[in-house]
Amino acid sequence: MTVYDAELTEKFGKATYQKGLDHYLQDKVKKLKAIPLLNTITAVVELRNQQFRVAIDKADMSSLCTCDNSGNCEHAVATLVAAEANNLINRTPTTPFAKWKNNVEQAQKKFNKKTAPLQNSFEGIIYNLQPNLQLETDFTQIQLSLEYSSKKVTEQDLEIISELNQNADLELKPLSSKILANDNCASALALMLESGKCYWQSTKSPALQYGAPQKLSFNWRLNQDKYKLELSLTKSERWFVIPTTPAWYIDPQKGTLGQIDSSIPGDLLVGLLNCPELEVKELNEFALWQNENLANNLIKLPTEKPIEIVKESLTPIFRIGVKEESYVAKLRLKYGKYEIPMSLLSKQYAQLEQDGKTIHLYRNQSQERKAFYLLDNYGFAHTKGVGSENDFIFYYNTEIGVRYDQFWLNIFEEVMPLLVSQGWQIEYETGVHPINVVDDPSFEYEISENRDWFKLGMQIDFDGNKVDLVPVLINWLKQTDNWRLQRGKVKIALNRHQFVRIHIDKLRPILDILQETNSKQAQFSPRQAHLLNEIPEINSCIGGQHVRNLAKQLESFNGIAQVEVPDTVNAELRPYQEHGLNWLNFLVEFNFGGILADDMGLGKTLQALCLLEVMRLNKQLDKPSLIICPTSLVGNWLNEASKFTPGLNIIAAYGSDRHKVLAELTEYDAVITTYPLVNRDFETFQQVDFKLMILDEAQNIKNPRAQMTQNIKKFISEYRLCLSGTPVENHLGELWSLFDFLMPGFLGTVTKFGKEYRKPIENLGDAEAQNRLYKKIKPFVLRRKKEEVAKELPKKTEIVKYITLEDEQRVLYETIRASMEDKVKNILQVKGLAQSQLECLDALLKLRQICCAPSLLNLESTKTIEASAKLEYLMQVIPEMIEEGRKILIFSQFAKMLELIAKRLNGRKIPYSKLTGGTRDRQAQIDSFQHGDNPVFLISLKAGGTGLNLTAADTVIHYDPWWNPAAEAQASDRAYRIGQTKPVFVYKLICQNTIEERVLKMQENKKSLNQNLFQKQTAESIKDLTAENLLELFHST
Repeated sequence: MTVYDAELTEKFGKATYQKGLDHYLQDKVKKLKAIPLLNTITAVVELRNQQFRVAIDKADMSSLCTCDNSGNCEHAVATLVAAEANNLINRTPTTPFAKWKNNVEQAQKKFNKKTAPLQNSFEGIIYNLQPNLQLETDFTQIQLSLEYSSKKVTEQDLEIISELNQNADLELKPLSSKILANDNCASALALMLESGKCYWQSTKSPALQYGAPQKLSFNWRLNQDKYKLELSLTKSERWFVIPTTPAWYIDPQKGTLGQIDSSIPGDLLVGLLNCPELEVKELNEFALWQNENLANNLIKLPTEKPIEIVKESLTPIFRIGVKEESYVAKLRLKYGKYEIPMSLLSKQYAQLEQDGKTIHLYRNQSQERKAFYLLDNYGFAHTKGVGSENDFIFYYNTEIGVRYDQFWLNIFEEVMPLLVSQGWQIEYETGVHPINVVDDPSFEYEISENRDWFKLGMQIDFDGNKVDLVPVLINWLKQTDNWRLQRGKVKIALNRHQFVRIHIDKLRPILDILQETNSKQAQFSPRQAHLLNEIPEINSCIGGQHVRNLAKQLESFNGIAQVEVPDTVNAELRPYQEHGLNWLNFLVEFNFGGILADDMGLGKTLQALCLLEVMRLNKQLDKPSLIICPTSLVGNWLNEASKFTPGLNIIAAYGSDRHKVLAELTEYDAVITTYPLVNRDFETFQQVDFKLMILDEAQNIKNPRAQMTQNIKKFISEYRLCLSGTPVENHLGELWSLFDFLMPGFLGTVTKFGKEYRKPIENLGDAEAQNRLYKKIKPFVLRRKKEEVAKELPKKTEIVKYITLEDEQRVLYETIRASMEDKVKNILQVKGLAQSQLECLDALLKLRQICCAPSLLNLESTKTIEASAKLEYLMQVIPEMIEEGRKILIFSQFAKMLELIAKRLNGRKIPYSKLTGGTRDRQAQIDSFQHGDNPVFLISLKAGGTGLNLTAADTVIHYDPWWNPAAEAQASDRAYRIGQTKPVFVYKLICQNTIEERVLKMQENKKSLNQNLFQKQTAESIKDLTAENLLELFHST
């Protein structure tokens, strides 16, 4: 930046300076003018519908403006720049010669200015001439004064006064004296001499006489390396000039007054008499001044070289060079055939020494500065060279927020044509070439691969050379914000000076793929093979046959291996479950992770167990697998494994004796633990190399910052799988956390994922971003809704969900169980079974209530126990079911239990209907469920076990077992009946290792149990049950 620019920037601030410069370049400065009397510059800055009036004090460059900033503003900057460009202000130091030129100019203006009329107030007058030093210019001029005389005024006197007043301003007050400084004074001087009344300073000396004309000559006197111009008359030694046309002289010594024989105007002779001493370099400036003011260069200079004066129009030159492998440019100024560097110094001319002569170029400083500011406005940074390299060098400005290559490409393609249209000349230094741009090059894809990765290449032909565009595109992506918003052709730099220009639509497929890599060489994991399906030319791609086949499989799963369901699986898999097993096996085969996200009730656990069984039979379970699930589902996993895959050696590392299992982990095919135990047993699990990790209800790791989530992700395993019907509950960050467990890095960093997907989708509703995310995760998420597989489902599916009691609830149950077992034993020994039915029923009731919720017990010690594993499980699955669009019936024998469930539903703001013995308007409750928005219906056994037709429901949950299978079936048939068009899922919630599980097994083994126990809640109901059977219900497991 120049000194002047730095000065303005320091004074006004960078932003204000730039705004002001823009106003000047856009010709917003109007009515610019100087007011000499006030030493002020004024202007009007016009912006839109506003005008701002600015005044600049030339003495200290202070400013005033009509805007709110009172002069410290962009309007003042614009005015200052415009004033300097138009030579109305000059910040450069003033030399004596420069000051002299200014004085000559000011004197000329004053000479031609009208003055006050001359008036005589005496009866008789004489004409007295005397020297008068003008303070404004330091020039001596001749003043005429009319003084009293006894000689009467004559007609000649009146004629003299009339001649002197011909150009007077008659509106001014008349004076008795006048500076002799215009053409009319010449004739008046002759008449004054004829009158004999014209004196020099005093009447004591004789009247002035007419002197003969004298020739004027010039001589340069050298004094200590400086030249002084001396003017001489042929017959006078000391004389004064009267600036008339022609000029007159006064010789005080001889008392004569006469004409000077010279073509030089008198006003300029006055200036030449006062010309200061000139240095050698200033002689050229004097020559320029003489060329402008004196005809025929009358005054010869004391120099040997001839001087050529050049007045030509300006042609700015933009000359491109290279410095340290980067483009730079010089601003050169061309006048005719001569060329000079740019200068911001306010000099009227530039001087060159060329061909044995001195060249004086008249500069158009306003246009020069406009050219300079124009380049400055295009974003260049610039510096001033020193010594012989005194050009302004314009180069890439790192602070403008545009890359070097894009900046210079814009200069070549946009700015330079504009400069040419404005009369500029573009030149290149030797060996420098313009940026090379290839439009729409043809390209072909190449793939190289090995077992662990594949690499993508994109070859283009650039001037006969093969260039891989992929690294270039990766770099372009890093430096380009919001590239997906770009339209039309984009310019991409191969290097600093070579570009390709391609339509963005042709690049979108490859850019979408490259967006997913952190490698500079576009190296991908096989789990990203499906990205290749985005490339239209994938079939003609060179190489990569294996990964291309994998990409096709990931796109549609056609061609993936069909897994034969082992005979050791005690279940007949439905077609969608067989497909799920094939998909899971495919993931394992290619070391992918995935989310099995089937609707609740479609058998996610069974499919995962089948995968483990297939791996066991294929000798793949050479290491233990780890299953992590909610505590309440430990029993369910164990029971389903025992039922469907008994060949699996599977155990739960749960409870107080789990440390024995942890010490023998490698002895098992699979080990089950819970999310709460992850942190407690972290050190043990971290030291084991697992084969397969399965996260059931995987949304438990949705918070990536949670310690449990971080610990799980640190575990080592070859393969990983998530089971979750709701992989996204609140926001997409949860999905990222799941995939960060499955395949770290697959969705990028959490910051990158937020920028690329989460923010555009959640905040902006970006459908394109949502589609990209869907395509990316589609191969690794298998989700089937029950509506999609309805034809494969039976009309009614019964599912037993085993719930594991925890902590306080387990301790309470065991305490009451042991107590009731002893009590029942004693009663049976004393009274016998027939006389003990009521006591036995009460004991059994307490255990059942603890399984439902400890607070159901009418005991002070249990009222504060809020823990209920079954209730927690229920509140976990209900939102998931509602999200799947299900309508749910929840049955319980305990009205108080329904109240507890209702309280939790209220807390979740889940609307529900409720039917108990205390319900008054039954039909309103039924209608709000059947035809309204209530997705849940709470029903007590007594109030709604029979007589209801609730075909809107497709899900039935038996919160507690009813012991009577027939009554239970009747309740289920509230939904599963004529008019039902959807498959019905019936869930039984059974607390594992409790009376509920024992009764369930007894129901299966003894079909008559439901007819003998609790049917009528009377003594007759257990008359056929033996004491041994009854005590078995109380045994510990």
